[in-house]
Amino acid sequence: MENFLLDNDDILFHLEHMDIDRIITLKEDHFKEAEKYPYAPTDAADARDSYKKVISIIGEISGETLAPLAAEIDEEGVKLVNGEVQYAKGTRQVLDIFAKADLMGFSMPRKYNGLNFPAIMLAVAAEIVSRADGSFLNFGLQQDIGETLNKFGSDKQKQAVLPQLASGELGCSMILTEPDAGSDLQAVNLRAHQA
Repeated sequence: MENFLLDNDDILFHLEHMDIDRIITLKEDHFKEAEKYPYAPTDAADARDSYKKVISIIGEISGETLAPLAAEIDEEGVKLVNGEVQYAKGTRQVLDIFAKADLMGFSMPRKYNGLNFPAIMLAVAAEIVSRADGSFLNFGLQQDIGETLNKFGSDKQKQAVLPQLASGELGCSMILTEPDAGSDLQAVNLRAHQA
């Protein structure tokens, strides 16, 4: 069984030796959610254990399913049919697997059915997924957009969108451009003001 975590000594070393207890404690709000959610960690060690288990699941899906489908996904590509984007069959298959494994809400808050994992774990997951198929990094974009909406959206927007993003029922994309920046998000400096 191919697992893109378990065969990567570098990532395994970092998972064991990263000094992230402070990040974990802050992300977990001093573990207050453990009383409310049965899968919320009770301490940093519990969180680390959860992270490694979930990252291992991502490694297994990436090695066993996504990587073998990558060439087929690239060949089939994405199509626009009657104004609707249709993913390649392999992409849809892996998105469904991620959704069934509750991975689509990887970094989103638990109150919206997410796992509430910190950004450093998203970076680890993204490295593993990109090894299998770089085009599947929309998984990470889903998290970025979810986090942005969680930080800046209204409660109504959060309730309407975040649970659907976390379940995989709703997908998202980021469309941006600006003169002199193109699609370089870091270089965008345009601001919108409501009149």
